[in-house]
Amino acid sequence: MISSLCTKCGTALTADDQFCPKCGTPAPRFIASSSDPTDSSTVPNNLPQKEHTNYGSPPHRSPRQNPYDSNPYGPPPPPRRLSVGQIALIGGLVSLFIVVSGVIYYATVVQPTQMHVQATGTTQAQMQQTANTNATHTVQQTATAQAQITATSQAQLNATATASAIAIGPPIGFSATTLHPGDAVRQSIPITIKGTYSSAGSGHVWVVLEDNLGQYYLQTPPVKFNGDRTWVAMHINPGPGITMVDFVYVTAAGNAVFWKKVANAEYSSFLTLPDGSQVLQAIPIRVNP
Repeated sequence: MISSLCTKCGTALTADDQFCPKCGTPAPRFIASSSDPTDSSTVPNNLPQKEHTNYGSPPHRSPRQNPYDSNPYGPPPPPRRLSVGQIALIGGLVSLFIVVSGVIYYATVVQPTQMHVQATGTTQAQMQQTANTNATHTVQQTATAQAQITATSQAQLNATATASAIAIGPPIGFSATTLHPGDAVRQSIPITIKGTYSSAGSGHVWVVLEDNLGQYYLQTPPVKFNGDRTWVAMHINPGPGITMVDFVYVTAAGNAVFWKKVANAEYSSFLTLPDGSQVLQAIPIRVNP
């Protein structure tokens, strides 16, 4: 049971407390009892008794306490300690806050940045792919155009070469149409032979008669090529012993040799054709008297 308060710190004191258990200050009751003049154990019997007056403190009352040294509310309670569950709860809340903050930061900062980077990379890749495709298409078009130009040029060269070869070479598609193998002709009566061609070539074609001994006889004039792809050979005069009518292509040099024979009226037999000659068609005939 509280009987008084400590005069220094205001701690509640019981009737048995002689000193403050907190600061060690003597209890007010102990101070009063130790200074009581009526205590016979401390005052000699032969001393005159002091007359009490109304001045000073009453002999049986405790000294007045300083109201500013007392704490009517008692000592502050000790700090409250958190339980393990409360600490775990606080830790969980802190962890949850960190996780939520990280998620928000990722969703608002990191992910948009990554998406922007990915979109930029995708756009750049598409642009690069488009540029590569266009470049490849351009290269292919260029290569195709060059190939076409090369092919056209080669075709033109081939055509020119073919035309040149045709112009200086033997005629193409040369064929007699009015004389056939085994036809019978009259001896020493001139005949005219006609035919067709695809290309005249150099136009150096002569009719040469051949006898059964393999001797040749030149006929004049040479074959004439018409503009309608027909030709004609006139004044062909097969004599006794003739068995073959040969249509012979000659080169420019061979053509000069034959014209020299005509100029010199050399119509006698000869055994070889000029160098480079080519027999275009040989038609066997029968010469009747």
